[in-house]
Amino acid sequence: MNWEAIGSIGEIVGAAGVIFTLAFLAIQIRQNTSSIKTQSEIEMSFKIAEWHGRVSINPELSKIYDDAIRDPESMSDGDVGRFIWFMAELYYIYEGCYFLYRKGDISKDSWNTKMDAAKTLLEIPHLQKWWDSRATPLTPEFVDHIDSIRDGDSFWTLQSQEEFLGKSE
Repeated sequence: MNWEAIGSIGEIVGAAGVIFTLAFLAIQIRQNTSSIKTQSEIEMSFKIAEWHGRVSINPELSKIYDDAIRDPESMSDGDVGRFIWFMAELYYIYEGCYFLYRKGDISKDSWNTKMDAAKTLLEIPHLQKWWDSRATPLTPEFVDHIDSIRDGDSFWTLQSQEEFLGKSE
């Protein structure tokens, strides 16, 4: 047996092994990236659903939210403060979504829906005043982004809990 031939065969088998390993790693990386994006979408949805859930199960918070939409002038200073703090939490969630979107971890459709809601919510007078006062500790980049989309049309509509459920007062 020729040792040179055996060595050449060994090199060919080794090179094929390296190519196979690299192809396998590329497939694994692609699957991992897809999983990370899916997890980011799910996490974002859960955080926003949790926020909305707290409004729906807390009668006081539901009333404050509904008053802010329907009759903002009737709100006490304390209720306005609670409303702003509660809405600020939602904008912190949106800011996290913004950075995930910029990294490509959230789909464009999902992102656009969230930003349409964020823009429409800023039509609520107390929230608009808070936003325009720049009293928010949100990053300037995110604030600038929201400001840049505020002038466009919105497909999302503000509804009180009663309007959403089809109940009239």
